[in-house]
Amino acid sequence: MISAMEDVSGYVLGLDLGVSSVGWAAIQDDSGRPAKILCSGVRIFEPGMEGDISSGRAESRNKKRRDARLVRRQIDRRKRRKQKLLHCLQKLNLLPAGEPPEFMPGARKTGVATHSVPPWKGIAAPPLVP
Repeated sequence: MISAMEDVSGYVLGLDLGVSSVGWAAIQDDSGRPAKILCSGVRIFEPGMEGDISSGRAESRNKKRRDARLVRRQIDRRKRRKQKLLHCLQKLNLLPAGEPPEFMPGARKTGVATHSVPPWKGIAAPPLVP
């Protein structure tokens, strides 16, 4: 076996990365040509899939987490787009400064806007949905 302190020139490490295995071989190299295989091996592990892989009906075990992460990111992006639109409209003086409760994401769902909001600059507040 080659220790960490030895000179490793003259050796080649070959790797074969498969779906559920990793194969490796250490080859002695003489002037750019393989001379002999020093050692080799393979590590077979359980694939990260559930179902029948050979028929193509396999599904990643990480699918639930990935789908949940996708939904969280979509919600966050939508929230940021709404906030950006609100700030742009406020810069153009189409809406007053501040964060009005009815424009906050989820305000009507969580009951944040439970009281009527006075009209702004002659624009009537939308009616609240109970």
